Amino acid sequence: MVGKPLIKGTRLTVEYILNLLAQGSSTTDILDEYEGLTPEDIQAFLFFASQSLSSTTLMPLVAGSTVGLSLATGDDIWFLTGGFFADQLSSSKDQGAQGYGITTHLSVTPINTAEQILHLGGSFSYRNVGNESGVFFRNRPESGLTDVRYVNTGTVFGAQSINRFGLDMATIRGSWSVQGEYIHTLVGRSGYDNVRFDGWYVFLSWFTTGETRNYLDDGIFGRIQPLHDYGAVELAARYSGIDLNDADITGGAEHNLTFGLNWYIHKQLRIMANYIFVLTDNNANDNGTVIGQDSPHILQMRIQVDF
Repeated sequence: MVGKPLIKGTRLTVEYILNLLAQGSSTTDILDEYEGLTPEDIQAFLFFASQSLSSTTLMPLVAGSTVGLSLATGDDIWFLTGGFFADQLSSSKDQGAQGYGITTHLSVTPINTAEQILHLGGSFSYRNVGNESGVFFRNRPESGLTDVRYVNTGTVFGAQSINRFGLDMATIRGSWSVQGEYIHTLVGRSGYDNVRFDGWYVFLSWFTTGETRNYLDDGIFGRIQPLHDYGAVELAARYSGIDLNDADITGGAEHNLTFGLNWYIHKQLRIMANYIFVLTDNNANDNGTVIGQDSPHILQMRIQVDF
C-alpha cells in the first residue's frame, strides 16, 4: 500500500473501497463488512461525495470479498478505469454464487481552469449472477439515522445478470457548483420478465464566503480550505429519485428533497445540518412493513473531523 492513500484510521486504501463500489457492493454492504468505517469515510473520496438514493440503491446487495483485477490510465483531460472480477470469496454475508463481472468508467474534463471546471463521465458494469436465491435492491431515505427502507424490491427471483449504465456530470464556476448522476439498472432474468430500475440526483452548492470546491485528479473533490478565520459557509440543495417498480416487481418509488448548511470551521473540521423532505408512492412500503405514500421530514446534524 506504499504510496496509496488510506482511509483515515484504517489500513484500507481508497482504491480498494472504490473497487468494491465499482464491483456492485453498496455503501451499506461495505459498512457492515468493515467495522469502524463510517459513511463519511467513503463519501470523502468519491466524486459524488453526498450519498443519494440512486447512487447507493441501484446496486445488488450481494456482499462479500471479490478477487479481481483493476486497471486505470489517463492524463489531464481524461481518466479511464476498468476491471474484471471473479467469484466472491466465502463470507457469512454471501447470498450465493455471484459469477464474474466487468466494470468500466470514463471521465473527461474538457474545461479545467482556475475559473471553471466541467466534468463529464459515463460508466458500465456487468455481472453474471446466476444466483438461484435471487438478489434484492433497497435503501433508506437520505439519512443514516433510520432503519426504515421505503423502497425495497424484496427478492428478485431468476436473476441471471445485472447491467448498470451510468452518466455523471459536474461543473464548478467560482463559488457555485452543480453536479448530477443518472443510473439505469437492467436485471436479466430466467423464467421471469427482465426488470429495469432508474435513479438520479441533481446537487447545487454555493459558498457564501467565496470558496471554491477543490477538484482533484481522477474526478474527486478534496478538502475545502476556508478563506476566512471564521471558516467557510456552504448552502446546498439536492433533489433525488429512485424507481424500483417494473413488471412483477413493486419495490416502490421515492423522491428526496434535501437542504443543507455546512460550516467548515477548519479544513479538517466541519458542522453539517440537513433538512430532508421524503415523498413515496403507495408501493414504497418496505414489503408491507411500513405504510406507503408516507412523507416524513428529517432534521439531522453531524460534526465531522478529518485527521
